Amino acid sequence: MKKTIGLTMTLIFGIISFIFVIFDYLALHDIYKESGKYDVTGEWTVVSISIFPIVIFHILFAIYVVLPFLNSRKEKKGTDSAN
Repeated sequence: MKKTIGLTMTLIFGIISFIFVIFDYLALHDIYKESGKYDVTGEWTVVSISIFPIVIFHILFAIYVVLPFLNSRKEKKGTDSAN
């Protein structure tokens, strides 16, 4: 149950972080093109806020996908060497 909730949260934050990557691209493109001409604080706000869901996604991915994968490989390696 806990693992299912964790994987679901990882998927949700993965989708959210993907959307924020697109927003980051658009905001950084505007910052690059319009910096000096217009106020780009809104674009910098988008870039600043986007770091949180992206980092949360990477942490959840490490906890619920990478660590179980590495642990399963260790267990499989241990059973192979025992035979």
